Amino acid sequence: MGELFRLSGKQTVKSTNRTRYFLAAVFALWLLAGCGSGSSGDGGNPTMPPPPGATVIRVPQDFATISAAVAAANAGDTIRVGRGTYSETGTLNISIDLSIESEFVDTGDPGDVANTVITGAGGNDLFIIGGGASFRIEGLTIENCGKPITIDVGHGIIRSNVVRDNSNDAISFEGDSSGVAEYNTITNSGDDAIDIDGSRGPYTIRGNHVSGTDDDGMEFRMLDAYLVGGTIQYEVYENIIQNTAGDGIQLIDYPTDTEDRREINIHHNLIENATFAGIGTMPDEMSQRADLGETYPNIGFAERVFVTNNTIVNSDNGIAGGDSFIVLNNIVANNRIGITNVDADSRLDYTMLFNNALSGVPPEVQGANILFDDPQLDNEGLLQNSSPAIDAGASAYSWQGQTVLSITVFDGSAPDLGWAENDAT
Repeated sequence: MGELFRLSGKQTVKSTNRTRYFLAAVFALWLLAGCGSGSSGDGGNPTMPPPPGATVIRVPQDFATISAAVAAANAGDTIRVGRGTYSETGTLNISIDLSIESEFVDTGDPGDVANTVITGAGGNDLFIIGGGASFRIEGLTIENCGKPITIDVGHGIIRSNVVRDNSNDAISFEGDSSGVAEYNTITNSGDDAIDIDGSRGPYTIRGNHVSGTDDDGMEFRMLDAYLVGGTIQYEVYENIIQNTAGDGIQLIDYPTDTEDRREINIHHNLIENATFAGIGTMPDEMSQRADLGETYPNIGFAERVFVTNNTIVNSDNGIAGGDSFIVLNNIVANNRIGITNVDADSRLDYTMLFNNALSGVPPEVQGANILFDDPQLDNEGLLQNSSPAIDAGASAYSWQGQTVLSITVFDGSAPDLGWAENDAT
């Protein structure tokens, strides 16, 4: 199966098999059901072996609790957790390179994830990573905590976990952080599922299935701080975001940030049933739309945001944008408002609007290929074989002298609109 890359706002697709886009959703249902016992393989998520000289510490064989294993670990060790339920009521501050994993990394059996459970005390923050450590947590179920995973100073790989029923943000990347959150199933978070307040990056958020958040599915703050010399990159793709009490993806503006050296690439996501915007911007460090005088204010959000090949449906607003949004190859359907506040240096083209409309999008921003047909989506947000969105996208696009889209491999005569290609052809 091919890979999908995106660099500096350009997108290259080397595979368009719709199956890859459902991996997260199917995996999520399997995990939550606790099924899959007896399967084998790597689950599509290979894990590097520990470095020479590192120790594999086993729970419960070597230590009865995860906290005891963490206290005994040295830099580079791996803690392998067997099936069972482990109560951890405190906070584990980790400042050494460390991996914590279940048997899933070897078996590829989702049952190992569903049956290897860390349960908190309701409000305790569980893992806090500091000291510049590299931390990987893979194949576990984490529940009943405050913030289950916080990367404060360091690098995190958060992969193939179920993170459910926690009272705060599920996965947080704070100031001096970078990392990857991929293939996680995150349900019923008391705040956001994935929160990025970091000033280093890069951040890769892919293949997660998010649902039932008390606020946003994902929330990114444009802080007035940079711990890199260049641009902080966000890659957000192949996620399914559903039933959020706030926005699907929320971008928070900081008026004191005058450098605007963040670039957010949002592509190939399915976002549905957001209480407010599927993708939305917020002014003045604010995060709650209920606190705004106007639900979707027109703000000077200047960071560059590439919104390409997403499907955004059944929300209050599809996209509430900013001054530098590149919006191409999307399907925005059955929302109260389709797209609003995409203006200034933005570009909107090759996008299908159905049963919603534009608001506050100047004519000079709009291209000639905005469509208003029914995209004919099935219940999973995929294109039916007769959809007019098939082969209706752009494979290459330039704006203001820059190539902002480049898709080199696709089915049919042109890329499809929306989050997943129809592979019937």
